[in-house]
Amino acid sequence: MPKRETFNRVLDGQIGEILTAEATYNTGELWHKDRQSDWTDMQYKVRNWLYYNWLSGDHIIEQAILSRVAQEETIPKPAVQHHRNESAVN
Repeated sequence: MPKRETFNRVLDGQIGEILTAEATYNTGELWHKDRQSDWTDMQYKVRNWLYYNWLSGDHIIEQAILSRVAQEETIPKPAVQHHRNESAVN
């Protein structure tokens, strides 16, 4: 059975309750915006925010946030709530 079909069956409740979830983050090369002559230092840094921890929170934080957002958008709310409650108890 293809992964997408299995996932849809889980979301439809056909395969039981979701108790946990895991996210992975696969990426390619990082991007970079070349400096333009009319940009201030701040404009350059904001356009290249990924490379400044004080703007991005570092790549580990960025990946964790993006993975969590993806889970929130695809996993039913009761499963996400259940996972949060389990974490709070342990």
